[in-house]
Amino acid sequence: MALISALTIAGSDPSGGAGIQADLKAFAASGVYGLSVVTALTAQNSEGVQFVWPCQAEQVAQQLASLRVDLPIHAVKTGMLADELSVALIAKSIPACPLVIDPVLRVTQGAIHSNSAIESQVRQHLWPKAALLTPNAREAAALLSQSVTSVSEMLAAADALLRCGLQAVLLKGGHVEPYAKTTTDLLLISGADPIWFTAPRIAKKTHGTGCVLSALITAQLALGLPLPAACSKAHADFHRFLADARPIGVAERASPDPFSVDYRDA
Repeated sequence: MALISALTIAGSDPSGGAGIQADLKAFAASGVYGLSVVTALTAQNSEGVQFVWPCQAEQVAQQLASLRVDLPIHAVKTGMLADELSVALIAKSIPACPLVIDPVLRVTQGAIHSNSAIESQVRQHLWPKAALLTPNAREAAALLSQSVTSVSEMLAAADALLRCGLQAVLLKGGHVEPYAKTTTDLLLISGADPIWFTAPRIAKKTHGTGCVLSALITAQLALGLPLPAACSKAHADFHRFLADARPIGVAERASPDPFSVDYRDA
């Protein structure tokens, strides 16, 4: 059987709840071999992100070049992109396979990991190559400079993002209508009817949810599922993992870690 692999291009999270560490666990749980290119080192934990040290663009490019000559890559996910030149080099070097972009403009704790110059480079170089963009409501609002606080505004925002040249958007509604008993995500594909995913709202403080969901989708795309089926399978797996997730750290935040139930109590 041929090796099926997925690549995450993202920042490192030493606490293991987000970034490449979370992505690789999501890939493994999905049955695909995980590859990684580190774009930034961070100091972060359950309480938040304290420091970010971007890797040099050449370091990012050489990591990707080493993988390209050695291993098959069936899908790619980008997360934290911390350098403008790195974005352009990544766009030139990624293989012709499904690309999922998690914009990582804001994390749950509210920290901002991007700036307008990097965002402009991502729009110019990566959005045209993307099979899917996966913003949460706050990120969509920042990208569009418009309100995204209700389910009806989610549809308007997703449509506006498609008009920016994207093929598809999965707009995550975890921050929308927080009083509701369910959460609603919206998949909007160019030329197709909206697809809504709902699930019971899980009352936990979280860490790395956006990373994990986009990684799970990337894995399903690597396995050959069409985008709607990949999002549906990933959505179901994600909520199952989040329901089982154990709060860790001083802030007691839970990452939707697929292996959470296997960990022993300290």
